[in-house]
Amino acid sequence: MKLSAVPLLTTTTETNDWYRVIGTRFLPSAINTAHTRTTPSRFYDPSTAAPQFRTLYLSDDPLVAQFEAQVLLGSPATLRSIVPAPRRGWIVLRARVSLAAVLDLSDPGSQGTLDMSVQELTGDWQGYRWRSPATNVTGPRHGADTGP
Repeated sequence: MKLSAVPLLTTTTETNDWYRVIGTRFLPSAINTAHTRTTPSRFYDPSTAAPQFRTLYLSDDPLVAQFEAQVLLGSPATLRSIVPAPRRGWIVLRARVSLAAVLDLSDPGSQGTLDMSVQELTGDWQGYRWRSPATNVTGPRHGADTGP
C-alpha cells in the first residue's frame, strides 16, 4: 500500500448508529481494544502486522455484526439456515459514531490510488497461515468447515 497516497484520497464524514457484538461476560469492558493487538480477526493478522495495532470492530448493520462475531451461523443469503451460536450469551451494542474523515476502501479509485486490491481487504488471513508456498490449491473446497 502506498501510504504517501493517503492525502490524495477523498474522505467523507459519518454520523450514524453502528453496532458491536460482544459476549455478555465482556460487558464491563465493552469497548476495550487491548486484546485486539494480539488477536487474529477477519481484517487483522497480528503475526504479520508491523507494527501491531488495536482495532475496534463496528458494523453499520446489527445482523452483519452478529455474523462477523460468529454469533449467528449459517448464510445470510438463506435466512432459514441461520442458527444462533450455542452455549454463549451475546449482546448487540449500539454506538453513535461521529467521524470527521472516512475513507471508502471499497471504492476502486481509492484502491488504485493506494495500489491495493480487494484480496488485501477481504483475504483469508487464517488460510494464509495454514498454507505454505508449496501448498497446491486448485479451487474451493467442499464446504466452509473443511480445513487446509
